[in-house]
Amino acid sequence: MQFLTRTLLFWAVLAASLTLTLGIQFLPGQFQLREGDVARQTIKSPRRVQFVSQFLTNQAREEAAARVADIYAYDSTLAGQQVQRLRNLGDQITAIRQSTNLTADEKRAQLGRLPESGLSAEGVLGVLGLSEAEWNQARNEAVRLVSEAMRNRITPEQVAAVREQLPAQLSPGLNPLQARVAVELARAHIVPNLTVDAAQTEAAREAARRRVEPAVVTVEAGEVILRDGEVANPL
Repeated sequence: MQFLTRTLLFWAVLAASLTLTLGIQFLPGQFQLREGDVARQTIKSPRRVQFVSQFLTNQAREEAAARVADIYAYDSTLAGQQVQRLRNLGDQITAIRQSTNLTADEKRAQLGRLPESGLSAEGVLGVLGLSEAEWNQARNEAVRLVSEAMRNRITPEQVAAVREQLPAQLSPGLNPLQARVAVELARAHIVPNLTVDAAQTEAAREAARRRVEPAVVTVEAGEVILRDGEVANPL
């Protein structure tokens, strides 16, 4: 970083001096370096110079933009959509449970193939092991869990934590099979209802960039700009 700063100073001081002196050479002829040249001796600033560093200004502006957190947009319709999907799934499960044309193995297979049900192999067995009253209670409990969880604003990063908290939110009185089924069904239907608003986030970051004042660098007379052996690389 020290090398880069010195290299930057060399070119900035040179440019500033040429501007101030209206074409009069700032540095002696032997110090007129091009990009990629190696300094043959240490070069010092012959006078005090102040200049706006575009490199440091841009760096500070990007750092300010990076500190702006993502702005999220809330989708208030998702809670209702997920609850309805769960109710529809419950109807499908009920139809399979009540089917007189399917064997127990066929019922297990069909339940296992239901898209996005969230049911594990143990959950499928649980569904089939419940009485009709127990099943209805379990599916209603799953709907309640999803409805209550989705009332809160959930980012993609928070979904896993919300799902993990479901067992603690269960109503008392459920047996272990009901609890397993309700939690598995509910977990599969809890989704983020907050998504990053890219346009608003970028607008906020651009505003943060604009608030950063230009970085003014002062080079004192006699300050080392480029040392012997360093390469002149403008930034």
